[in-house]
Amino acid sequence: MGTNYYWTRKYAADCSSWPGDDLRLAANPAYDVWLHIGKLHAAGPYCHECGTTLHVGGTRAVHTDSRYLPECPGCGTPTESLGHSASFTWTMMRHRRFLEHLAAVGDMGYAVTDEYGGPYTAAAFLRELESAKIQYQHCADFR
Repeated sequence: MGTNYYWTRKYAADCSSWPGDDLRLAANPAYDVWLHIGKLHAAGPYCHECGTTLHVGGTRAVHTDSRYLPECPGCGTPTESLGHSASFTWTMMRHRRFLEHLAAVGDMGYAVTDEYGGPYTAAAFLRELESAKIQYQHCADFR
């Protein structure tokens, strides 16, 4: 499952010309002209103290199955006593840089929308990602 996030129309155009990049935006037939930013997923048990997933396959395997270590390999805290994390897969890291720029200059426009139509300012979207301790970059199609 998970939730997909996209640039709103205005910001998709802004992102395509932000600063000096030569990104060529193409219309995505499935999502009109919105540009896909990435996808947020649940990622299972995570030790926030040690900064590690408890998945036996490490961070690259958090979405493959549900095999977890019985305790944190760093501090020994039992898995059932730990919290959970999310992961976010960016389609391009330039999206993060542009969102950070928008948040830093105080842009309050709705730059991002999720697949359910929920609007986010850049700052609100970055706060949403604070739960995603595991972040990747992958340019595959997430539809």
